[in-house]
Amino acid sequence: GFIEFPAVRPEDTSGPQRPLLAIVTQPAYLVACSGAMIAFGVMSFVMAASPLAIVQCGLAKTEAPITIFVHVMGMFIPAFFTGHLIQRFGVFNMMVVGSALLIAGVVSALMGTTEWHFRTALGLNGVGWNFMFVGATTLLTTTYRPSERGKAQAFNDFCVFGTTAIASLMASIVLELKGWDQLNYFALVLVVAALVVIGTFRLRNPARA
Repeated sequence: GFIEFPAVRPEDTSGPQRPLLAIVTQPAYLVACSGAMIAFGVMSFVMAASPLAIVQCGLAKTEAPITIFVHVMGMFIPAFFTGHLIQRFGVFNMMVVGSALLIAGVVSALMGTTEWHFRTALGLNGVGWNFMFVGATTLLTTTYRPSERGKAQAFNDFCVFGTTAIASLMASIVLELKGWDQLNYFALVLVVAALVVIGTFRLRNPARA
């Protein structure tokens, strides 16, 4: 209710546009899109499986809403200051911190199956998602012209939420067939892959914020 959105100017929707392929194959766009996909995919993958895993591990059913509450608070409370942190420390540093927190969440999940292991794992998962996803979508806005933002954002959203849907659908299947530990190892591989992509791009483009 307190947000003042800027007026849309004619120059924001008109002007020359590059083909979609030329936009999405830029290295910065690929880093931003893949980072957002992995952040949202891993978050959904672990979150969707956690209530089932809590019961599967012998904990009370009442623990599931508590853990999800901690997770959701971790996802959205940082949103009040994530933008300021990105301005101060840079988008890549925040994406790296987000990746590190997602990894820390996986480590916590692999260390045990008590209530506090689940709460800590999902809390870190939520904060890690926030830093990595907000960082990735901030980076995305630097990869297209104002006149291109419709299709550039649409393609990114298609990839991100397509991945999220698949991750949510696969979570219970992987949990049932492989178990909670293997599910977290799979999530770990994805986050490490994102960290490698972000780090490689950052090293090759030291001038980027």
